[in-house]
Amino acid sequence: MLDILFRQDVLEFIVIAGIFITIFGLFWRIILIGAGMLLCFTVLANHQRTDAPTQKEEVKIIEEVNIPTPIVIQVPDKVVDPRRVEYIGDCVRYGFTRQWCEDNWDGKTVEKE
Repeated sequence: MLDILFRQDVLEFIVIAGIFITIFGLFWRIILIGAGMLLCFTVLANHQRTDAPTQKEEVKIIEEVNIPTPIVIQVPDKVVDPRRVEYIGDCVRYGFTRQWCEDNWDGKTVEKE
């Protein structure tokens, strides 16, 4: 029985266990407080917002916001071609005058003096 106790690996284990028990016995409160703080820090550092949109959702939201609204002109006597309205809206956005865009769509030639 004493042969087992005096083996090198058993004596090393007893010494290391004794050191661990002594340190834990002296500083157990500080060790538990530190472990608790480490746990709290780890949980808070890995926090992910549940209400924040993902990157794909943000791109979708931006695309939805940038959709231009169509310009609708209602004339009671005439039937308005929706392609004409879209063309004139785009033409005006590119910097041309509204009258020039309408004349260009209607096929009127504007002569320069």
